[in-house]
Amino acid sequence: MQFRLLDQLGFDVAEVVAAGEELRLGVPLKGFIITLEVPGQDLSRVYRDADKAARNSIMVDFGSLLGRLHGKGFFGSTRLKDIISTGKPGDSLKLTLIDRETRNPYRKQATRDKVIARLLFNIRRQARQGEIFTAGEWESFTDSYCRSLDGDFGIDAKDLSNEILTLLERPGKEYLAK
Repeated sequence: MQFRLLDQLGFDVAEVVAAGEELRLGVPLKGFIITLEVPGQDLSRVYRDADKAARNSIMVDFGSLLGRLHGKGFFGSTRLKDIISTGKPGDSLKLTLIDRETRNPYRKQATRDKVIARLLFNIRRQARQGEIFTAGEWESFTDSYCRSLDGDFGIDAKDLSNEILTLLERPGKEYLAK
C-alpha cells in the first residue's frame, strides 16, 4: 500500500507484484513484498566505491529523498541499502526505493518535532548498521534535506547538522567517519 501511495506522490519505487503477512490471532508477526527487479546498483555499494566528491553528491541526493519522504509524512527508516541507484552521482542519479520497513503504510502528520525525531532515529540505525559518514557529508545531507522539506517546519540546516554531529560524536561510539 505504501509503495502505491509513494508512486502516486511522484517517488520512484519498485513495482510490487505480491505481498503478504503472517498473522497470529489477527496480529501481524511478519510480512513480505515481492517486487520486479529494479535495474541499477545498491546505493550503499555505490557510496562505498565513490570518491569524496561523489559521496557528497550521493548525500545531497539522499538528503533530498529523505526530506521529501518526511515532508509527506512517511517516516519509515530509509538507509542507503534500501535504495537502488542508476546514473552517476552529481549528474543524473535516480534513486528508487526498494524496501520500506513500516507497520503502518499510511502517511502520518508531519510536525517539526516528529521530523527531527524520526531523522535522528534513522541516523542512529544507519550508523549501527555500518552506514557511517563524515561531518562534511552530513552537512551536505542536512542542507539538501532541509531544502526538500516544506519551509513551515522551520528546521535550520546548520542547527540540524550540529544536532546530528553531537549525536554521532558520543564517546565510545564509532558513528562518524574521519
